[in-house]
Amino acid sequence: MKWNVRTLKEYVDHRFKENRRSVKTARKLMNSRLNLMNNIHHQLVDQNKTFVSKMTYDIQHENLLRKIEDLQRDRNIIIGIALVLQLIVEPLLFYFLSK
Repeated sequence: MKWNVRTLKEYVDHRFKENRRSVKTARKLMNSRLNLMNNIHHQLVDQNKTFVSKMTYDIQHENLLRKIEDLQRDRNIIIGIALVLQLIVEPLLFYFLSK
């Protein structure tokens, strides 16, 4: 093909048109990706609002640990009382009932 001013202009115009079309398509794809990323970001922000703070968790965790320790102490006291009663009362009952 011989190049002259008209054919060169047509070729350049055609290339510019193709480039504009490519840029437009790339822009649409990029906007779609960015919108998806923004949606994910908004979901994570909304989800983050439902999380408990570390400070609140630590306080509640300490409270639960204290309650567990109290329950264990109370259980040990009850077991101790039951053993004492069994060691003292049972022989007395056996002694009095066997007469």
